[in-house]
Amino acid sequence: MNDKQLEKFREILLKKRNDLQDEIKDISEGEIQSSLLESSGGLSGYPDDPGNVAGDNFEKAKDIDILEMLTNKLEEVQEALEKIDSGSYGTCEVCSKTIPQSRLKAKPSAKLCVNCKKDSE
Repeated sequence: MNDKQLEKFREILLKKRNDLQDEIKDISEGEIQSSLLESSGGLSGYPDDPGNVAGDNFEKAKDIDILEMLTNKLEEVQEALEKIDSGSYGTCEVCSKTIPQSRLKAKPSAKLCVNCKKDSE
């Protein structure tokens, strides 16, 4: 892969990193606002209906799962950027063969070639 191609992937990954960081920040700020509202007794100051509490707990659990998924994706993107810097980007971590650019275009943070990915599933 030449320098121009690597630079293009770096740009894609940097944009993806920024987008993921923004999403994580938005969800985290939403969680903080929700926690502050609850600690102040909610909007009315009266105990919540058990159905509302269950719904709120479900939404919190969903947000936590989404936050974890986004954090994992952010780590993958950061690892790919580090590989560009170290000169190992685009090399399969299992078989050490070159990952096709078509795969990297579809998933710029790919660590495995298609064959090794299939084998790992």
